[in-house]
Amino acid sequence: MLLDGLKKIKMKKAIMQILFYFGILMIWQISSMVLNIPEYILPSPLEIGKEISANLSLLLKHASITFFEAITGFILGTVTAIILALIMVNFKIFEVLVYPLLVMSQTTPKIAIVPFLILWFGYDLLPKIIIAAIVSFFPILVNSVKGLKSADLELLDLMKSYGATNKQVFLKVKFPYALPYIITGLKIGVAFSVIGAIVAEFVGADKGLGYLIMQGNINLDTSFMFAALVILSLLGVALYKIMSIIEKKVLYWHPSVE
Repeated sequence: MLLDGLKKIKMKKAIMQILFYFGILMIWQISSMVLNIPEYILPSPLEIGKEISANLSLLLKHASITFFEAITGFILGTVTAIILALIMVNFKIFEVLVYPLLVMSQTTPKIAIVPFLILWFGYDLLPKIIIAAIVSFFPILVNSVKGLKSADLELLDLMKSYGATNKQVFLKVKFPYALPYIITGLKIGVAFSVIGAIVAEFVGADKGLGYLIMQGNINLDTSFMFAALVILSLLGVALYKIMSIIEKKVLYWHPSVE
């Protein structure tokens, strides 16, 4: 009975979402027709759909490149952030010295870094991967540090009083407490990684969705720009959804998942 109830609730939510987004598209389409908005200013959903259909293979080809840049940068940023978080939590002097520098680095517009990376590493995929890693790195780091510091102090004292090793304390207490924070950081980071890859492609690239959007801008092909933007949005949503599924599988015991 409970499972049936949950399925009905999920079905109702899905139907509401479909109707809501369908309504937005209908309002957009009708407004374009009634107001006679030129295609080069704001194409209608039907025009964008036709553009996607006509150029689907091209869009998917370049989307795969952007996906590779984003996911590779995300993995690199995740590994770096978690390692640094562990060092900061265990060595306070490192946190005092390095953490302010990392915060300061986030005030630098990432688009200003891209020309230097292109100068050093060329126009290939590496500069885009690095920017994706840099952009996704910081939210994962902040959440990981916060999570590793969130363990219950009384529980830590109890573990120590029973003679638990540092490894046992970490695996049984600190890591489970930190996991919800870390996964939240990962959900933010994976979305940011797509943004980082696109920003790098805007500055210097000959492939990827960012490159297609810039080409559409140069050619004043607004419909094509929107088509690439739709595929880009779907890519970002898909990555975020994958992280949400992982969150439900890993944190099935946590109240936030319920």
